[in-house]
Amino acid sequence: MHEGRLGPEPTGLYTTLLRAQVPGTVKHPLCVKHPPSGKYSRGFLSELIRKHEAVHAEPLDELYEALAEVLTAEECPQCHRSYLLPSGDSVTLSESTAIISHGTTGLVTWNAALYLAEWAIENPAAFTHRTVLELGSGAGLTGLAICKTCHPRAYIFSDCHSHVLEQLRGNILLNGLSLEPDVTAPAQHPGHNTHDSESPRVMVARLDWDNVMVPQLAAFQPDVVIAAGTTAQATQARSVPVAPPSSQLGEGDSGGVPSNNQGFLVTDVLYSPETVLSLVGVLQRLSACQKGQRAPDAYIAFTVRNPETCQLFTAELGEPQAPGQAPVPERLPRPKGPLCCPTQDSSEAEIGKTREQGLGDKPGSLDHTTCQANDSCRRGQRGRQGREQALSREGGSRAGIPWETAPHHDQKLFPYEEQSETAILKLTL
Repeated sequence: MHEGRLGPEPTGLYTTLLRAQVPGTVKHPLCVKHPPSGKYSRGFLSELIRKHEAVHAEPLDELYEALAEVLTAEECPQCHRSYLLPSGDSVTLSESTAIISHGTTGLVTWNAALYLAEWAIENPAAFTHRTVLELGSGAGLTGLAICKTCHPRAYIFSDCHSHVLEQLRGNILLNGLSLEPDVTAPAQHPGHNTHDSESPRVMVARLDWDNVMVPQLAAFQPDVVIAAGTTAQATQARSVPVAPPSSQLGEGDSGGVPSNNQGFLVTDVLYSPETVLSLVGVLQRLSACQKGQRAPDAYIAFTVRNPETCQLFTAELGEPQAPGQAPVPERLPRPKGPLCCPTQDSSEAEIGKTREQGLGDKPGSLDHTTCQANDSCRRGQRGRQGREQALSREGGSRAGIPWETAPHHDQKLFPYEEQSETAILKLTL
């Protein structure tokens, strides 16, 4: 609807539509119970008021009262975001209002997590009655959506940062799922399911890509090797956040899990060369666990910010299954400058430029915190050099893992803040 085309006749209808927005959004029962961030609510209501004033209609008390309530509310470092699922159910997450908090980016939801969750909902057979291990679960959106819509047999969330794991456990419980106790205990033998048969077994594991060894990976399943990892290994290991208002009404311990068919997920972890090389190292150790066992399916979703980083990943993996296949289109522009994070003192232009390079948000939609980006970049360069040397010592940088690009799907279920290029690779271990 274009404001310039609104005349006297549609004003009444327009007012009615705007009035209905309040109980359907900021006053929705889900929002009242799990409120979004104050900044988000202020921006949303201010935009509604601006649109209403543009048609020269009588003021709507409901809008101004709702805005006044938000303005007087105390700011909180945590907020909630709720995502509606096709089943009518929802996934509600407690997240940080800052892109970077406690030295990690794993406390918020990112673009590839939405993309993979949407792909999973459209392809439930890939997960139904299967045990799934997700690498870098972050806030938990992808896993919770799969648990609620795809009926997996068991689901293992994993990450590395202690604050991410704490928030992740809370989000799992917030969405009505039960967490397994220490599954290494005798009472929790891998073949014993204490939950209702309709509910997946849910576990949280803390694993570090650079430190996890083959025996640790194998211990997750005595008969099938699965992988685990974390996006919290580097503050840059993420892409762009998503938070448009239209569909949002408003982020352990290891052990054995049951399965005959296994799969694992990686979401939005291909941001920096350091994390690419760390991930390839995990996949190499994963392959070493597969001797005599059925290999799991592997899906890696990522938002393309720097085509060179994506090309580094596929080059380190090995050759594509289909000759000539490319994971990203050639038309994508290359980012310029260092891949650093915006600070509280960044100008809107600087934030916008950083966002184009892969990290940062639309000015005003999320709080930004100082991240000492230059130090992070230097640490990333040192980490990359160390990983390259380690891969060289292990006998070469190519992991010999064939890959193929999964068909793209329409991003219609969740409203993405921007239609950036996102892809899913399927690996053959």
